[in-house]
Amino acid sequence: MATVKGMPIQPSEEMRGFRDVGLRIERHDEISAALAPVAADIRQTAGGDPVMMGWGILGAVRLFTPLAGMIVGGTRLREAAELVSGFGSSLVDATVLGSDLTMRGGSGTGSAAGDGDGVGTRPSLPAPVAEMLPQVVARAEHTVHEQILLPNLAEVLFELLDAREEFAEKGLLPSLATELPGLDLAQAGVGQLGCGAYFFEAGVHAAVTDSEAAGHRRGRARRRQVAASTARDSGPVLLGALMLLAGNRCLAAAG
Repeated sequence: MATVKGMPIQPSEEMRGFRDVGLRIERHDEISAALAPVAADIRQTAGGDPVMMGWGILGAVRLFTPLAGMIVGGTRLREAAELVSGFGSSLVDATVLGSDLTMRGGSGTGSAAGDGDGVGTRPSLPAPVAEMLPQVVARAEHTVHEQILLPNLAEVLFELLDAREEFAEKGLLPSLATELPGLDLAQAGVGQLGCGAYFFEAGVHAAVTDSEAAGHRRGRARRRQVAASTARDSGPVLLGALMLLAGNRCLAAAG
């Protein structure tokens, strides 16, 4: 078992249980196959430990999972049920992605028990954000504000990410430290950025595709179809934005 800064990663019993849930999801194999390209990109990250990155993704997903009701309650979209569906489905997909990485990181990247064996080297940023991290973060922050109806609700999400106010002891970084002691925050941050970029761009692409598909329809039926698909596609976009922001926070904390 290798260490990071002299300490092996030791996921809590709760986090190991959360990972095991991801491995047992009914559609696990189907979801895993669909996410194979982003998983391959993460595994091939220069200097990366996919097992560490997988645990970082799982830690963020677990933190975001209870937020669905709060986010939907403050959305600008009328089709709240569609947003719930899109956001929830994306959380499930990200859980599968993180779980797979902790178990099958690749040759030399971790044990079957999910103990990261990185040696503290700083991994490369994923290609979609490598040269534009400030712009990517700004776009993600704008997306969170855009999707939320009440400004103070968007601020609550940022307080969670920054571990401020009521989240001072249970925000992003404190939760990762508590649930995943020994986690390399640089590895976690890069994994979260790679995951976030995938869901963000996938949601944006789906929104464009759905809008084009509805283009042949006219009038009220088309407007309803476009609105519903937009709400559903906003789910992965919102999760992607939150994951991108989480990755940026982890990288900043890693120094």
